[in-house]
Amino acid sequence: MSNTIPLPGRARAFAPAGIGNVGPGFDVLGLAIEGLGDTVTIALTGDGSSTIEVTGVDFELVPRDPGRNACAIAARFWLDRCGIPLSFRMSIAKGIPMSAGLGGSGASSVAGALAAALACGRPP
Repeated sequence: MSNTIPLPGRARAFAPAGIGNVGPGFDVLGLAIEGLGDTVTIALTGDGSSTIEVTGVDFELVPRDPGRNACAIAARFWLDRCGIPLSFRMSIAKGIPMSAGLGGSGASSVAGALAAALACGRPP
């Protein structure tokens, strides 16, 4: 595969909330919650500056700094591992409340990495 990406590469991904510590399984068992989750949209850019917009539940508590945002860190890691040095514009629609024990950081991270993979045409 070539690292050449026709701009703008754009994709959207959804990751559901989850519940861990289920009965005797502790952290081994978990459940995804239908309908509740985070949606991440990413657009690859060549401008050298990544930006994050956040809407939804507890949006004001989510870091906008790409170096401190779990979703952006996961997306950046995926792009770096694929040798794609592009910046991005990211939109996170939070459906999972902060500190609710529903896996919000994990869901955002998974959706960010998946959206980055889809935007650059690489299978995750």
